[in-house]
Amino acid sequence: LEQLEMIARQNGYQQFVASVLSDNRSMLRVFTKHYPGATLTEEAHEVRVVMPFEKAVPADVTTPTAE
Repeated sequence: LEQLEMIARQNGYQQFVASVLSDNRSMLRVFTKHYPGATLTEEAHEVRVVMPFEKAVPADVTTPTAE
């Protein structure tokens, strides 16, 4: 996802927009984890996800783990 975003930015894009089946919770989690500021809109059996790049979590940010 990070590489796709880099290519998109280099080509003047500012966000991703995706249509995801409502029951595909795994993909919705991927998008909202990397883009916590994403807007989700329910449309029939789909969710429209708008992911502005400026609200992305950098790839090098790691979640602390218990030792």
